[in-house]
Amino acid sequence: MFLELHISWSDFPIILLLFIFLYVVVIILVEIARRDQDSEKILQSTPNGTVNVTNIQGDGNISVSAGSFSNISISTCTCPQVVEKPLPRTARLDNNWQKLCRKTLDLLGQLSANGELKKCKRSIDRLFQAIPDPDFRAALWNAAAINCINGGKMASAHEALHHVTMLLNETKNRTEHELRRDYYKSLIYLREEKCDQLFQGVGLTTVALQTTELVQVGCIRAWLWINHGWFYIKMANMQQNCYKQTALIKDAEESFVRASCIDDSCHEEEEFPGQLQDKRTRIRQCALIGRVYLRLRCWRSVSVAEKDTKQGITDGIPEENIQEAQKILVSLKDREPLCGICEVLYHLAKAHLCYRFKQYPEALKEAEAARDLAIHGQFKNYIDIAKSIVKLFRQAVTRTRTCGWHLLPA
Repeated sequence: MFLELHISWSDFPIILLLFIFLYVVVIILVEIARRDQDSEKILQSTPNGTVNVTNIQGDGNISVSAGSFSNISISTCTCPQVVEKPLPRTARLDNNWQKLCRKTLDLLGQLSANGELKKCKRSIDRLFQAIPDPDFRAALWNAAAINCINGGKMASAHEALHHVTMLLNETKNRTEHELRRDYYKSLIYLREEKCDQLFQGVGLTTVALQTTELVQVGCIRAWLWINHGWFYIKMANMQQNCYKQTALIKDAEESFVRASCIDDSCHEEEEFPGQLQDKRTRIRQCALIGRVYLRLRCWRSVSVAEKDTKQGITDGIPEENIQEAQKILVSLKDREPLCGICEVLYHLAKAHLCYRFKQYPEALKEAEAARDLAIHGQFKNYIDIAKSIVKLFRQAVTRTRTCGWHLLPA
């Protein structure tokens, strides 16, 4: 028996809706089946993980956070690199009064460097009584400090620099007075030769040199580089590690080169003629002598703090270093007159050079000349050093006469 269906025209809309519904269901089922096939292919071609496809455009400085095993496509565009130009140095305060302060300090400093310590002190005392201006008094205290340093009175030099510090807030040219103070303080550290002060001195001169990159300060920049180099020489002489010693020697050499190669045109704008001439003579001479001491390792061949003199670091000095030191000293032979302190250092350097060549009588003669000059100039620190070196070289000459030169250290 069959079910008989009777469809009339009134049932047509219902039948149409039924066909549409069935059509939609079929389409959905087909789409689900297709997606299942695609997912299966992806899982077969990649390990388990998150699949991200990211397209990014930027300037090359991009940070992207994505899942593991992600596929990331980054397109970058090259932008021109902007390099900041260094700021020009701030012009120094250059009125007539500040020029007078600089000139006074420079003339007093030259007087002291030539060994006229008492005359320098008398001049400073008279000027203190005559002029109450803070800038001028700060310059005078700096001059008093270098005069005390040259005379070996380090405690008095420290006190003078303390007066400079107390005056800084009242001055109109604070930066320049401060740099002078730091330069003389670093000089005290060099003369006192305390191990911890060597590291303090490097830090002090480093900060001061950074300041000179921002303001015009004249010749003091070169003097700071010279002291910077001397600190490295002393540290190299104490260093037992050959690699560290080599690095310190390189730093010292660069410092002396920087001191002697500072552009003259800068100083022509910043200094009065006498100071500019001083730059071309004393600064160059001190830098060259420093390079001689660096090559011969002879800043302190003896220890004046101990009862007996002792041999300094002489092992491992390359022959070419000794030859270079000789060439530098020859270039200073026909030179402008040296200041008193430079003259002492020059003869001490020649004494060490003769000693390295085993010319012991000549070495003793040069050391005695340095000692006599130091005594004449009342340079107390250099008197002690020169006397100790004379003692060492005199012993070398005595041993040469008694047992032969071949038994002496080179």
